[in-house]
Amino acid sequence: MRIKKRHFVIISLLITSLFLTYSCKKNNSIQITEEQHIYTKKTEIKIKSNTPTPGGGTTPPQQAVVKSEVSVNVAIPSNVTEEQLTNYLNQNISNINGEITFKVNGEIFYKSTITNGVETILIGGPVPQGQGERDGECSFEGIRQCANKTLYSMGTVSKIVCAAAFYQCYAVAAADCIEKNCIQKGSPAVPFEVAPDSGPTPGNGNGGTNPTAQIPGLGVNNFSYGNSLNYIKNIINGHSPALSTKIYFNNGKYYSDSNFSCLLPTGYYTTNLSTVYQVESGQLVGSTVINPCPSCPTLPFEIAPNPFGCGSGLPTP
Repeated sequence: MRIKKRHFVIISLLITSLFLTYSCKKNNSIQITEEQHIYTKKTEIKIKSNTPTPGGGTTPPQQAVVKSEVSVNVAIPSNVTEEQLTNYLNQNISNINGEITFKVNGEIFYKSTITNGVETILIGGPVPQGQGERDGECSFEGIRQCANKTLYSMGTVSKIVCAAAFYQCYAVAAADCIEKNCIQKGSPAVPFEVAPDSGPTPGNGNGGTNPTAQIPGLGVNNFSYGNSLNYIKNIINGHSPALSTKIYFNNGKYYSDSNFSCLLPTGYYTTNLSTVYQVESGQLVGSTVINPCPSCPTLPFEIAPNPFGCGSGLPTP
């Protein structure tokens, strides 16, 4: 799934904790196999919509448990990137068999089978016009229907990658819908948060449980870095230059290199000049959304040396 930068306008409000399980082969490569491997993602999304109530204020938060499951004859190592998996599936699509399922609150809203790369939809499709259609509304149900429609419209490979839970696919779809349904129509962004998975998700019987990355765009997007919150605000407001880095994830830690040899320096990171991730000792400790304010004055901050690279950054302990 190719993600636009603007999809992350409010993604950071979502992602707090999430766990995945992958079935892994000893040789650490993606493989077509005879057996089916099951990969699942389950997360609880809480949405506080902007729908007004008769007594004033807005409606209380509404919650949805979103679950994806893909059963395919592909063994996916735990450290494979979204791009690597996408390329592999595209190159081997005619040999892929399996099943894709998406659920919200236990109800299947999309299910399909894949036979030699050809997908047959069993359950799913946009809500028929006039039958509870709320797609386009800046509301819980409107955003949920919009996000579901985004999944319907994906190609087979993108659905497999999405169901395997790379970059919190449903959250990205919902963020795009918030931008389209709310922000572009002049309504404030809808607050979101994502609660942890309730427990380990099943693999094919011989996998372990590994923490998943909570920052989207890893290994792909360039992140601007600030050593203080004031500095990152100045970067967002266009007042200060930024150092940039790609971010990588392995075994519960974030790194500034693809070899996982340098821990990501402590500080603040943003890839869209809005969502800011705070990292300490290679771990995500919090996130927030900062609204750009080009007319605001430059905030005071201390200039720090370039922290990236194992010589000047933080080496892996």
